[in-house]
Amino acid sequence: MYLVMFVATVSALKGWTNVKTAIGVDGFVAALGMVFSGNFIVQEIMSSTVYGGPLALSTCVYGFVFYTAILITVLIAAKKYRSPAA
Repeated sequence: MYLVMFVATVSALKGWTNVKTAIGVDGFVAALGMVFSGNFIVQEIMSSTVYGGPLALSTCVYGFVFYTAILITVLIAAKKYRSPAA
């Protein structure tokens, strides 16, 4: 999923596609990633099998945090491109 967002963003930066299309793809994939990683977080909590690394958090938690940060960034970019000043 990160690869899809990377390709969409690079293609918009290179001018190969519309910026609004890249924002839409990135937002959709980030939201999908939040659901995907959130599902595994809930499963780990319910089964009490949270395998943490050095910071005692599973990789699903880290993925959820990154997808959330990406979605927030995409929403800010979407607001910028939606405004008449942009």
